[in-house]
Amino acid sequence: MTTNSKNGLQPALEKQKINAVGDEISALPKSSQSTEIYNQLFRYAEDLQNLIEQNERLNSHYKALLESSNHLLASQDELDKLISISNDIHVVTDIEGNILQANPVVKLIALPEKIIGTNIKDWIMPTHHEQLSVMMRCETTEQQLPIKEWELHLKSEQYSEKKMVVAAKLFPVKIDGGVRNLHWILRNIAAVKEAEDDLAFIAHHDSLTGLPNRLLLIDRLNQAIANGRRNNTSFTLIFIDLDRFKDVNDQFGHAVGDGVLQEVARRMSNTVREIDTIARLGGDEFILIVPGLIGEANIEQYCNKIILELIKPMNFNQQKISIGASLGCAEFPRHGEDLAQLIRNADIAMYRAKKTGGNKYFMASQEIIPIDAPLLINVGCGIR
Repeated sequence: MTTNSKNGLQPALEKQKINAVGDEISALPKSSQSTEIYNQLFRYAEDLQNLIEQNERLNSHYKALLESSNHLLASQDELDKLISISNDIHVVTDIEGNILQANPVVKLIALPEKIIGTNIKDWIMPTHHEQLSVMMRCETTEQQLPIKEWELHLKSEQYSEKKMVVAAKLFPVKIDGGVRNLHWILRNIAAVKEAEDDLAFIAHHDSLTGLPNRLLLIDRLNQAIANGRRNNTSFTLIFIDLDRFKDVNDQFGHAVGDGVLQEVARRMSNTVREIDTIARLGGDEFILIVPGLIGEANIEQYCNKIILELIKPMNFNQQKISIGASLGCAEFPRHGEDLAQLIRNADIAMYRAKKTGGNKYFMASQEIIPIDAPLLINVGCGIR
Protein backbone atom coordinates (compact mmCIF):
# COMPACT_ATOMS: atom_id res chain seq x y z
CA MET A 1 0.00 0.00 0.00
CA THR A 2 2.89 2.25 0.73
CA THR A 3 4.28 1.47 -2.64
CA ASN A 4 0.98 2.30 -4.28
CA SER A 5 0.79 5.67 -2.51
CA LYS A 6 4.30 6.42 -3.52
CA ASN A 7 3.60 5.45 -7.06
CA GLY A 8 0.42 7.51 -7.05
CA LEU A 9 2.22 10.69 -5.78
CA GLN A 10 5.27 10.40 -7.95
CA PRO A 11 3.54 11.14 -11.26
CA ALA A 12 2.01 14.30 -9.87
CA LEU A 13 5.39 15.52 -8.60
CA GLU A 14 7.02 14.70 -11.86
CA LYS A 15 4.35 16.52 -13.79
CA GLN A 16 4.69 19.70 -11.67
CA LYS A 17 7.22 22.17 -12.96
CA ILE A 18 8.46 25.02 -10.78
CA ASN A 19 10.68 27.58 -12.37
CA ALA A 20 12.46 30.29 -10.40
CA VAL A 21 13.35 33.33 -12.44
CA GLY A 22 14.95 36.09 -10.41
CA ASP A 23 12.67 36.71 -7.42
CA GLU A 24 9.59 35.22 -9.11
CA ILE A 25 8.32 31.67 -8.92
CA SER A 26 6.14 30.22 -11.68
CA ALA A 27 4.48 26.86 -11.90
CA LEU A 28 2.42 24.99 -14.42
CA PRO A 29 -0.27 23.25 -12.39
CA LYS A 30 -1.36 19.82 -13.60
CA SER A 31 -3.93 19.15 -10.86
CA SER A 32 -5.77 20.74 -7.92
CA GLN A 33 -3.25 19.23 -5.55
CA SER A 34 -0.32 20.57 -7.50
CA THR A 35 -2.07 23.95 -7.72
CA GLU A 36 -2.35 24.13 -3.92
CA ILE A 37 1.30 23.21 -3.51
CA TYR A 38 2.18 25.84 -6.08
CA ASN A 39 0.17 28.48 -4.20
CA GLN A 40 1.80 27.59 -0.90
CA LEU A 41 5.24 27.73 -2.38
CA PHE A 42 4.43 31.03 -4.00
CA ARG A 43 3.25 32.46 -0.66
CA TYR A 44 6.34 31.14 1.06
CA ALA A 45 8.48 32.73 -1.58
CA GLU A 46 6.63 36.04 -1.20
CA ASP A 47 6.99 35.92 2.60
CA LEU A 48 10.65 35.05 2.26
CA GLN A 49 11.16 37.92 -0.13
CA ASN A 50 9.36 40.32 2.23
CA LEU A 51 11.44 39.11 5.15
CA ILE A 52 14.62 39.58 3.14
CA GLU A 53 13.60 43.13 2.17
CA GLN A 54 12.50 43.94 5.73
CA ASN A 55 15.75 42.58 7.09
CA GLU A 56 17.70 44.73 4.66
CA ARG A 57 15.69 47.78 5.73
CA LEU A 58 16.29 46.92 9.38
CA ASN A 59 19.98 46.46 8.75
CA SER A 60 20.13 49.80 6.97
CA HIS A 61 18.18 51.48 9.76
CA TYR A 62 20.39 49.82 12.37
CA LYS A 63 23.52 51.03 10.64
CA ALA A 64 22.10 54.57 10.53
CA LEU A 65 21.17 54.41 14.22
CA LEU A 66 24.55 52.97 15.09
CA GLU A 67 26.32 55.73 13.18
CA SER A 68 24.09 58.36 14.77
CA SER A 69 24.64 56.82 18.18
CA ASN A 70 28.39 56.86 17.67
CA HIS A 71 28.21 60.52 16.70
CA LEU A 72 26.08 61.26 19.76
CA LEU A 73 28.45 59.35 22.02
CA ALA A 74 31.40 61.19 20.53
CA SER A 75 29.61 64.52 20.93
CA GLN A 76 28.63 63.66 24.51
CA ASP A 77 32.18 62.62 25.28
CA GLU A 78 33.50 65.85 23.79
CA LEU A 79 30.92 67.89 25.73
CA ASP A 80 31.80 66.11 28.97
CA LYS A 81 35.48 66.87 28.37
CA LEU A 82 34.76 70.53 27.62
CA ILE A 83 32.63 70.86 30.74
CA SER A 84 35.25 69.13 32.86
CA ILE A 85 37.97 71.59 31.79
CA SER A 86 35.68 74.65 31.68
CA ASN A 87 36.50 77.63 33.87
CA ASP A 88 32.77 78.01 34.49
CA ILE A 89 30.85 76.09 37.13
CA HIS A 90 28.43 73.57 35.58
CA VAL A 91 25.75 72.12 37.84
CA VAL A 92 22.85 69.81 36.96
CA THR A 93 19.84 69.82 39.29
CA ASP A 94 16.39 68.32 39.24
CA ILE A 95 13.44 70.68 38.85
CA GLU A 96 13.38 71.14 42.64
CA GLY A 97 16.97 72.38 42.63
CA ASN A 98 18.60 69.31 44.15
CA ILE A 99 22.15 69.03 42.80
CA LEU A 100 22.77 65.83 40.83
CA GLN A 101 26.07 66.55 39.06
CA ALA A 102 28.79 69.19 39.09
CA ASN A 103 32.06 69.72 37.25
CA PRO A 104 35.40 70.07 39.11
CA VAL A 105 35.29 73.90 39.12
CA VAL A 106 32.47 73.71 41.67
CA LYS A 107 35.26 73.50 44.26
CA LEU A 108 35.29 77.32 44.10
CA ILE A 109 32.11 77.03 46.16
CA ALA A 110 32.84 73.83 48.07
CA LEU A 111 34.24 70.36 47.47
CA PRO A 112 32.14 68.33 44.97
CA GLU A 113 31.29 65.65 47.53
CA LYS A 114 29.83 68.33 49.77
CA ILE A 115 27.84 69.94 46.95
CA ILE A 116 26.23 66.83 45.46
CA GLY A 117 22.93 66.05 47.14
CA THR A 118 22.34 69.54 48.51
CA ASN A 119 19.93 72.08 47.06
CA ILE A 120 21.32 74.90 44.96
CA LYS A 121 19.34 77.36 47.09
CA ASP A 122 21.54 76.38 50.04
CA TRP A 123 24.48 78.01 48.24
CA ILE A 124 22.73 81.23 47.16
CA MET A 125 22.83 84.32 49.39
CA PRO A 126 19.34 85.13 50.81
CA THR A 127 19.40 88.49 49.02
CA HIS A 128 19.32 86.61 45.70
CA HIS A 129 16.74 83.90 46.46
CA GLU A 130 14.10 85.79 44.49
CA GLN A 131 16.23 85.83 41.32
CA LEU A 132 16.84 82.10 41.75
CA SER A 133 13.11 81.41 42.11
CA VAL A 134 12.26 83.41 39.00
CA MET A 135 14.86 81.53 36.94
CA MET A 136 13.63 78.10 38.06
CA ARG A 137 9.96 78.97 37.69
CA CYS A 138 10.39 80.25 34.14
CA GLU A 139 12.41 77.27 32.94
CA THR A 140 10.31 74.54 34.58
CA THR A 141 7.09 76.07 33.22
CA GLU A 142 8.73 76.82 29.84
CA GLN A 143 8.15 80.56 30.20
CA GLN A 144 10.57 82.99 28.61
CA LEU A 145 13.08 84.42 31.02
CA PRO A 146 12.93 88.24 31.23
CA ILE A 147 16.73 88.36 30.93
CA LYS A 148 19.20 85.78 29.62
CA GLU A 149 21.89 86.19 32.26
CA TRP A 150 21.36 86.86 35.96
CA GLU A 151 23.73 88.04 38.64
CA LEU A 152 23.71 85.76 41.67
CA HIS A 153 25.70 85.97 44.89
CA LEU A 154 26.85 82.56 46.10
CA LYS A 155 28.06 81.40 49.46
CA SER A 156 31.54 79.96 49.21
CA GLU A 157 33.69 77.93 51.53
CA GLN A 158 36.73 78.39 49.31
CA TYR A 159 36.47 82.00 48.11
CA SER A 160 38.53 84.46 50.13
CA GLU A 161 35.61 86.79 50.83
CA LYS A 162 33.20 83.89 51.52
CA LYS A 163 31.04 85.12 48.65
CA MET A 164 31.14 84.72 44.90
CA VAL A 165 29.50 86.97 42.33
CA VAL A 166 28.48 84.94 39.28
CA ALA A 167 26.68 85.49 36.01
CA ALA A 168 24.14 82.65 35.86
CA LYS A 169 22.52 81.00 32.84
CA LEU A 170 19.95 78.22 33.04
CA PHE A 171 18.97 75.63 30.43
CA PRO A 172 16.20 73.01 30.71
CA VAL A 173 17.09 69.35 30.06
CA LYS A 174 14.03 67.83 28.37
CA ILE A 175 13.19 64.12 28.33
CA ASP A 176 10.04 62.73 26.65
CA GLY A 177 8.89 66.28 25.93
CA GLY A 178 9.01 67.47 29.54
CA VAL A 179 11.62 69.30 31.65
CA ARG A 180 13.42 66.65 33.69
CA ASN A 181 16.55 68.47 34.88
CA LEU A 182 18.12 71.94 34.88
CA HIS A 183 21.64 72.73 33.65
CA TRP A 184 23.21 75.74 35.41
CA ILE A 185 26.25 77.61 34.08
CA LEU A 186 27.79 79.91 36.70
CA ARG A 187 30.58 82.23 35.59
CA ASN A 188 32.70 83.85 38.28
CA ILE A 189 32.62 87.58 37.53
CA ALA A 190 34.04 88.81 40.83
CA ALA A 191 37.33 89.81 39.17
CA VAL A 192 34.91 91.94 36.00
CA LYS A 193 33.14 93.23 38.54
CA GLU A 194 36.07 94.39 40.73
CA ALA A 195 37.69 95.79 37.59
CA GLU A 196 34.49 97.63 36.69
CA ASP A 197 34.26 99.00 40.22
CA ASP A 198 37.89 100.10 40.04
CA LEU A 199 37.28 101.91 36.75
CA ALA A 200 34.17 103.58 38.16
CA PHE A 201 36.14 104.65 41.24
CA ILE A 202 38.97 106.05 39.14
CA ALA A 203 36.50 107.97 36.98
CA HIS A 204 34.85 109.60 39.99
CA HIS A 205 37.68 110.00 42.50
CA ASP A 206 40.90 111.96 42.81
CA SER A 207 43.92 109.73 42.16
CA LEU A 208 46.09 111.37 44.85
CA THR A 209 43.72 111.59 47.81
CA GLY A 210 40.96 109.13 46.93
CA LEU A 211 38.35 111.82 47.56
CA PRO A 212 35.45 112.40 45.15
CA ASN A 213 36.56 114.48 42.15
CA ARG A 214 34.80 117.35 40.42
CA LEU A 215 32.61 114.98 38.36
CA LEU A 216 31.23 113.19 41.40
CA LEU A 217 30.96 116.46 43.33
CA ILE A 218 28.73 118.03 40.67
CA ASP A 219 26.54 114.92 40.63
CA ARG A 220 26.12 114.91 44.42
CA LEU A 221 25.56 118.66 44.52
CA ASN A 222 22.78 118.35 41.95
CA GLN A 223 21.27 115.54 44.04
CA ALA A 224 21.43 117.69 47.18
CA ILE A 225 19.70 120.59 45.38
CA ALA A 226 16.99 118.30 43.98
CA ASN A 227 16.44 116.74 47.40
CA GLY A 228 16.31 120.19 49.01
CA ARG A 229 13.69 121.40 46.55
CA ARG A 230 11.62 118.22 46.86
CA ASN A 231 11.69 118.00 50.66
CA ASN A 232 12.12 121.69 51.50
CA THR A 233 15.44 121.02 53.26
CA SER A 234 18.71 122.96 53.41
CA PHE A 235 22.43 122.26 53.27
CA THR A 236 25.64 124.26 53.26
CA LEU A 237 28.34 124.30 50.59
CA ILE A 238 31.85 125.09 51.92
CA PHE A 239 34.71 126.14 49.64
CA ILE A 240 38.15 125.41 51.15
CA ASP A 241 41.51 126.72 49.93
CA LEU A 242 44.69 125.82 51.82
CA ASP A 243 46.87 128.65 53.14
CA ARG A 244 50.64 128.68 52.53
CA PHE A 245 50.50 125.54 50.40
CA LYS A 246 52.48 127.19 47.57
CA ASP A 247 55.28 127.88 50.06
CA VAL A 248 55.36 124.18 50.98
CA ASN A 249 55.73 123.15 47.34
CA ASP A 250 58.42 125.77 46.68
CA GLN A 251 60.44 124.96 49.80
CA PHE A 252 60.09 121.19 50.11
CA GLY A 253 59.13 120.03 46.63
CA HIS A 254 56.05 118.46 45.09
CA ALA A 255 56.53 115.07 46.75
CA VAL A 256 56.13 116.67 50.18
CA GLY A 257 53.29 118.79 48.80
CA ASP A 258 51.47 115.63 47.70
CA GLY A 259 51.97 114.20 51.18
CA VAL A 260 50.46 117.33 52.71
CA LEU A 261 47.40 117.05 50.44
CA GLN A 262 46.94 113.42 51.42
CA GLU A 263 47.20 114.31 55.10
CA VAL A 264 44.67 117.14 54.64
CA ALA A 265 42.27 114.69 52.98
CA ARG A 266 42.73 112.20 55.82
CA ARG A 267 42.17 114.81 58.54
CA MET A 268 39.08 116.27 56.93
CA SER A 269 37.64 112.82 56.25
CA ASN A 270 38.04 112.00 59.94
CA THR A 271 36.47 115.33 60.94
CA VAL A 272 33.32 115.45 58.80
CA ARG A 273 30.28 113.18 59.11
CA GLU A 274 29.68 110.12 56.95
CA ILE A 275 26.76 111.83 55.20
CA ASP A 276 28.95 114.79 54.21
CA THR A 277 30.74 114.86 50.87
CA ILE A 278 34.29 116.18 50.68
CA ALA A 279 35.80 116.55 47.22
CA ARG A 280 39.12 117.68 45.83
CA LEU A 281 38.83 119.97 42.84
CA GLY A 282 42.55 119.99 42.09
CA GLY A 283 45.62 121.67 43.54
CA ASP A 284 44.84 122.73 47.12
CA GLU A 285 41.13 123.38 46.54
CA PHE A 286 38.41 121.35 48.26
CA ILE A 287 34.61 121.57 48.55
CA LEU A 288 32.30 120.22 51.24
CA ILE A 289 28.58 119.46 50.91
CA VAL A 290 27.07 119.36 54.40
CA PRO A 291 23.40 118.21 54.50
CA GLY A 292 21.26 119.74 57.24
CA LEU A 293 23.88 122.29 58.28
CA ILE A 294 22.03 125.61 58.60
CA GLY A 295 22.29 128.69 60.74
CA GLU A 296 25.44 130.75 61.18
CA ALA A 297 26.13 129.46 64.70
CA ASN A 298 26.15 125.85 63.54
CA ILE A 299 28.16 126.71 60.43
CA GLU A 300 30.72 128.60 62.55
CA GLN A 301 31.19 125.63 64.85
CA TYR A 302 31.58 123.25 61.90
CA CYS A 303 34.11 125.46 60.08
CA ASN A 304 36.21 126.18 63.17
CA LYS A 305 36.48 122.43 63.78
CA ILE A 306 37.96 121.97 60.32
CA ILE A 307 40.33 124.94 60.64
CA LEU A 308 41.63 123.75 64.02
CA GLU A 309 42.31 120.32 62.55
CA LEU A 310 44.19 121.69 59.56
CA ILE A 311 46.45 124.12 61.45
CA LYS A 312 47.98 121.28 63.47
CA PRO A 313 51.63 120.85 62.42
CA MET A 314 52.54 118.01 60.05
CA ASN A 315 55.84 116.14 60.09
CA PHE A 316 57.47 115.15 56.78
CA ASN A 317 61.08 113.96 56.52
CA GLN A 318 61.79 115.32 59.99
CA GLN A 319 60.43 118.70 58.89
CA LYS A 320 57.58 120.36 60.75
CA ILE A 321 55.15 121.91 58.30
CA SER A 322 52.26 124.20 59.18
CA ILE A 323 49.47 125.26 56.88
CA GLY A 324 45.99 126.68 57.32
CA ALA A 325 42.75 127.06 55.41
CA SER A 326 40.39 129.75 54.20
CA LEU A 327 36.72 128.74 54.05
CA GLY A 328 33.74 130.25 52.26
CA CYS A 329 30.19 129.08 53.02
CA ALA A 330 26.94 129.32 51.04
CA GLU A 331 23.68 127.98 52.44
CA PHE A 332 20.99 126.51 50.17
CA PRO A 333 18.60 128.11 49.29
CA ARG A 334 19.45 131.28 51.22
CA HIS A 335 22.63 132.02 49.26
CA GLY A 336 21.71 130.36 45.98
CA GLU A 337 19.01 128.15 44.52
CA ASP A 338 21.11 126.44 41.87
CA LEU A 339 24.56 124.95 41.51
CA ALA A 340 26.19 127.93 39.80
CA GLN A 341 24.93 130.46 42.36
CA LEU A 342 25.99 128.35 45.33
CA ILE A 343 29.49 127.72 44.01
CA ARG A 344 30.02 131.35 43.02
CA ASN A 345 28.86 132.73 46.38
CA ALA A 346 30.92 130.20 48.35
CA ASP A 347 33.93 131.04 46.16
CA ILE A 348 33.50 134.78 46.82
CA ALA A 349 33.22 134.17 50.57
CA MET A 350 36.37 132.00 50.56
CA TYR A 351 38.32 134.67 48.68
CA ARG A 352 37.34 137.25 51.31
CA ALA A 353 38.58 134.96 54.08
CA LYS A 354 41.87 134.52 52.24
CA LYS A 355 42.24 138.29 51.76
CA THR A 356 42.07 138.78 55.53
CA GLY A 357 45.04 136.49 56.14
CA GLY A 358 43.48 133.03 56.13
CA ASN A 359 42.57 130.54 58.83
CA LYS A 360 39.07 132.02 58.81
CA TYR A 361 35.66 131.32 57.36
CA PHE A 362 33.26 133.78 55.75
CA MET A 363 29.55 133.43 55.04
CA ALA A 364 28.28 134.36 51.61
CA SER A 365 26.46 137.66 51.27
CA GLN A 366 22.98 137.79 49.83
CA GLU A 367 23.63 140.94 47.87
CA ILE A 368 25.62 140.85 44.62
CA ILE A 369 29.10 142.21 45.28
CA PRO A 370 31.58 142.62 42.39
CA ILE A 371 35.06 141.18 42.96
CA ASP A 372 38.30 141.26 41.02
CA ALA A 373 39.25 137.64 41.78
CA PRO A 374 38.54 134.78 39.36
CA LEU A 375 36.27 131.92 40.38
CA LEU A 376 38.15 128.87 41.64
CA ILE A 377 35.73 126.64 39.76
CA ASN A 378 34.13 127.30 36.43
CA VAL A 379 30.93 125.28 36.33
CA GLY A 380 30.67 123.31 33.11
CA CYS A 381 34.13 124.31 31.89
CA GLY A 382 36.42 122.55 34.31
CA ILE A 383 38.75 123.75 37.04
CA ARG A 384 40.77 126.91 36.93
